[in-house]
Amino acid sequence: NGYTSFDLAAQFTMRRCAEITLEQGKRYFIKALNPGQYKAKFKSTSSPNRTPPAQFIFMILDSKSDSPNVFDAIRVIDETDNSAKGKLSPKAQEYYDILIKN
Repeated sequence: NGYTSFDLAAQFTMRRCAEITLEQGKRYFIKALNPGQYKAKFKSTSSPNRTPPAQFIFMILDSKSDSPNVFDAIRVIDETDNSAKGKLSPKAQEYYDILIKN
């Protein structure tokens, strides 16, 4: 909502991308658009309860890439775990557990 900071919204967006990536049995994803491009729209909301009009496009990768926009879902989950209070979908948690054991 309008009371959520841009940084927290971006953090949860990255976590959700990581969660979806793990749910698909993959580990890496790439940002197709930078959410920072939409930062100005957050300032233009007329009501603090209005959802900011932003989007985040990402693609799940079959393997790691050298691109600077590639993220490791495991690392993103680990870095955002405190903010998310450890919540993760059962399917994502299952694949996360498999990956960290190997």
